Order: sequence, then structure tokens, then C-alpha cells
Amino acid sequence: YADRHQLSALREAVAARIGDVGLDWDIVLHRDGLLLETSYSAIVIRTDQAWLTPATPLLPSTRIAALLAADQVPQIRRVDIKLADLPECPEIYLVNALIGLDDGVVVSDIRMLQSAP
Repeated sequence: YADRHQLSALREAVAARIGDVGLDWDIVLHRDGLLLETSYSAIVIRTDQAWLTPATPLLPSTRIAALLAADQVPQIRRVDIKLADLPECPEIYLVNALIGLDDGVVVSDIRMLQSAP
């Protein structure tokens, strides 16, 4: 996590590919079609029935650890989330040590770009 050179290079390549779209954007990281996290945050998804976060993130998140330990209803659960299901998720929150659920970083527009082979 200290060496972000490859991630920065990837962000630059994506920026060159999509141009100025007039939106904030981020890269969603996945492995074998399962959601992991974004380039700068963990992901929490709210459905009608539950709060979910990916089962196997790349790095441990202090914010997710605190949310998992919190005595809140509904409880956040770690589950496998398919990347292909992301556009269908009703509410997607980006969180990290400095950004909590109440800070309002909600993803409202999912646009999927296919990565080059």
C-alpha cells in the first residue's frame, strides 16, 4: 500500500482513455469477478435488507473494522459481491479512515470500462 506507483499509472491510463467526463471517478479493484475495493477506499453497499462489504478486500480497513464491530442495526456483513452486480446495487458508499458513512460519498453513476487484455 505504500508503493502506489502501479495504481497511479493505472489511474493515468484510465484518465487518458475516458477524457474529461465532468465527474469524479475511481477505479474498482476486483479479483476473479469479485469486488475488492477502490483505489482509495473500501466499499459498503446498502440494500433494502442489509449493509454489505466485500468479503476479501486487498487491505484491512480501519473504518470497516469499526463498522463491523459497531452495535448497529442492521449489522454490516462481509459477503462475496460480484463486480457484474455493482451497477444494480441501490446505494454504494466509499469509506476510508477519513471518510465515514455519514460523510456522503455515495456513488450514483456506475460506468464500467472493460480492461485491456
